[in-house]
This record gives sequence, C-alpha cells and structure tokens, in this order.
Amino acid sequence: MNNIEKLRHGMRVCFLSALHPPFDKRVFDKEAKTLANAGLEVIHLAPGNPGDITIDGVRIVTYCGPKSLWQRIKQLRRLYLMAASLEADVYHCNEVDSWVIGVFLRYFKKSICVFDVHEHYPEDFAEMRFTPILQPLVRSSVRIVMHFLSLFTDRIVLAKPSLERDFPTYPAKHISLVQNFVPLEQLPTLVKKDSAELKGPIQLIHLGLINRVRGWPQMLEGLVKARNQEIKLLVLGEISNNEESLFLSEVKRLRLSNRVKYRTSLPFGDAMKEVINADAGIILFQPGYFNHKYALPHKLFDYMGCGLPVIAPRFAVEVANIVFEAQCGLLVDAADPQDFADAIDALADDIKESRAMGQRGRLAVENFFNWGAEGRKLVTMYAGLGP
Repeated sequence: MNNIEKLRHGMRVCFLSALHPPFDKRVFDKEAKTLANAGLEVIHLAPGNPGDITIDGVRIVTYCGPKSLWQRIKQLRRLYLMAASLEADVYHCNEVDSWVIGVFLRYFKKSICVFDVHEHYPEDFAEMRFTPILQPLVRSSVRIVMHFLSLFTDRIVLAKPSLERDFPTYPAKHISLVQNFVPLEQLPTLVKKDSAELKGPIQLIHLGLINRVRGWPQMLEGLVKARNQEIKLLVLGEISNNEESLFLSEVKRLRLSNRVKYRTSLPFGDAMKEVINADAGIILFQPGYFNHKYALPHKLFDYMGCGLPVIAPRFAVEVANIVFEAQCGLLVDAADPQDFADAIDALADDIKESRAMGQRGRLAVENFFNWGAEGRKLVTMYAGLGP
C-alpha cells in the first residue's frame, strides 16, 4: 500500500495563515495542492478580500487581514473561531501566531497541530523590530515561546535545513524537511529553446517581495554603473515597507525610467511567463540579517527551472552553495553596486556562457531541486498522522 492509500479517508486539513496570502507559492501552489491531489479535503484560511471559493481542489476561505503587528495580535480570537468553525482534523499553521491558534485547537477541539516553519523566527523578529541592545532578550523570549508551543505540536515541517537548529529538543522523527523546490511539471513549457538567439539588450528580473534590505537601491545604482547601458530590469512583485513611491522616485532621479519596469504581483503562471522571457534572475539580499544569510527563497528555483543564470549574494550560504555547486550563476557582494554592475556586464558580454549557466541550473532542478520529491515527503508525513 503506497503513502496516498494510507491516508485516512475523509481527513480534512486546514492550512491556517495569519499573514500568508491565499495563493502563497509554498502554502497553496505546493503544499495544499499536493495534499488535495492525494485525496484529502484541503482548506486554506488566509487573509484577503472576504470570500469562499474552490480552486484546483483547494477551498480558499478569506477574511480581512491585519495591517500591523498589533492588529495581528487582536485578530487571534476571531481567527480561532473561524478556524474552529471549519472543523478540520489537522491545522497546518504557517506563522507563530497561527501556531498559537493551532495549539489551542489541539487542546479544545482534539485536532492535530502541524507547524510549518518558513523563517528563523527568533532572529527575524528581533532584528526587524528591536534595537541591537534588546535583540538578545527578544531572541531568547521567542525561543522560549517556540519551545513551549512545540510541546503541544504533533509535527513540524521545515522549509530549509538550517531551521532545525531552532528545535534542538523536538523529536527528530516528528520533523519533516520539505523544501521550496520548483514543481517539475511546470518546466517543459517554461524553458527557452537552446537555439534562441539574443536580440536587443538583456533583460534582468527580480521576482517577488522587494524592499531596501532586499537590495533595490543596489540594483538601481548597479544599472547606472554598468558599462552596458542598455541592460533592462523588471521588478515583478510587491514593494513592501511603504517604499513603492521612494523606489519610483529613485528610478526617475537616476534617469532609469526607460530601463526599469515595475509590475505588482501576478498569478504564478503569468509570473513565470515573465521569468521565461528574461535573461537573468536576481537575488540581492543585503547583509546584516540572520534570515538573509540562511535564506532559501522560491525565486532561486524559479529562475533555475526557467533556465536563467542567477546573480546572488556571496554571503547567503544556502543560496550560494546551490549556485556554486550547480555552476548556474554569479555570486556577488550584494552591498556593492559596482560588484553587481560587473556581474550584469559579464552576463551581457558573454551570452554563450550565460546560457550555459542557465542550462546547468535547469538540469540541477530536473535532477534534484524539484517539488516532486518534497511533495512526497509531505504526503508521507500525513500518512503517518494518527487520529
């Protein structure tokens, strides 16, 4: 009997999100769809315009989301009541605050609680919200809270290997590593033909959330410093931290309006069409943040799967290791616009090698960095959950 056949008939799973959007790439496109295809009843309760629809076998229930940390705290009771009304067997929680709800549901509703860990939360919370002098205390406090919650959690799912260090006392047999690799079935229609010839200036793309600490100032300045003044950039995704107007004004000030294009987030399929039409993908996390050093973003595998060479930070160890081992891009000092400029000039000057890098990245995704194996891990974990 295979793992799918072992899944309990009629099991209802609710992916519980306090912050992740309804169509989040990991939660919806990968995990929820995988479990729905395995025969489970799957719901994603997430912030958004209130509604209740079913897409690709996943029921999407949305509610008015919070706009601040204080609102996230205030919404906990409402989120608990909404989640409880769905009467799920398993609550698959995607943030620490939704994890709190999952633990309460486990206690009061006798449901199963799964925590899906996407970030190093102690470091992320401390570095992004507190001054350096308070950060050690905040880190320790968050670790204590996470340890307490883990005592009442049935399974923990990790999005990247380095996250295991945040759960030193949790039973290893109840931890599953399910990484953010790209779905293999999407690749055949996404990859450029090897015989395609470059026409016109090369097109760079940055996919997903971006802000100052993710490197847009260095990207813009690097474009100015590049020898190849025809290189273009598409920024596709949300500009966070209320920085959109600042970004657009800087584009205008640097006289890059004819070279830089900004588009807000698109559905996954439409976004991938933009990626496949680009010539190189950018990851430019800035140093000084723990979660940047140990980041493993979706966009890395989207770029590789689409046959694009990748420009990535040298200090970001998990990303850099993959790019180096696959020989699928260039590693740079992300804080130095001149280093970024030199990298994009190198790609523009040697199109043959740029294409070869992209092909090596594609091959690495086909052979290893694909969602198929990761999805099977998730199904196996669910097959082992008891009533």
